[in-house]
Amino acid sequence: MFQGVIKFATWCTFLMYVSTAVVPSNFPKCHIADPKINECLMRNSDMVISYLEEGIPEMNIPSLREFKIPKSEVGYASGEANFKMTLTNTTLYGLHDLKLQNFNFNPKKLSFSGTALFKQITMITHFHVNGKLMPVTINTGGDLETVLEPSTGSLYVTGELVTTKGKEHFEPKNVTVDIKVPGCKVHISGAFDGNKELEQLANKIINDNNREILKELLPSVNKVAEGVLSQMTKAIASTIPVEELFEFST
Repeated sequence: MFQGVIKFATWCTFLMYVSTAVVPSNFPKCHIADPKINECLMRNSDMVISYLEEGIPEMNIPSLREFKIPKSEVGYASGEANFKMTLTNTTLYGLHDLKLQNFNFNPKKLSFSGTALFKQITMITHFHVNGKLMPVTINTGGDLETVLEPSTGSLYVTGELVTTKGKEHFEPKNVTVDIKVPGCKVHISGAFDGNKELEQLANKIINDNNREILKELLPSVNKVAEGVLSQMTKAIASTIPVEELFEFST
């Protein structure tokens, strides 16, 4: 249910820094040897977020105001919950409304970490689910709207420098993600072959137990996010030399 939201929420924190390679030449860059480089990166974060809000066509990054995901899947099996859900034609609203809470870049260790706060993310999608959720056995599809409470996405990335076509690029080796979503509001419609009683029951069960469901789902979603984020950072970083991300002049 929450896989699409989590994948792109964690992605945003990294993109705030790699995207500087395609912004105008007068965009302020931080000097790689600046002892206060993290303060510089924090000062620049709001400006970079504004670029992400509208999208960056040069990097095929669409606007974060309405982020579309063609298809995603999430599965879970534990206790009274055992199901697989497929989401199609998903649109995420609110990914642009974030605030970077902290950021730490270590040039010597080639690592960075950061945490971003997302005020509210709304996901509208079509779903199909098959399995068991609490006491209800379900095999149905319909429309799903999920509104997440203020959430945080943290990540820690380590990597190494590789040379491609004579230029150094950052290549991530390890990615760790920690997502914290305190709660959500879910509304299912058009499901259970029009049986409104079952639809109301499903909505009640999910919303009454949303914190417990989130608590159980997030560890597996974090693992999915780590794999997706690793692939994305490799794809993006491979196109942007390190010399375009920072100032190196003496």
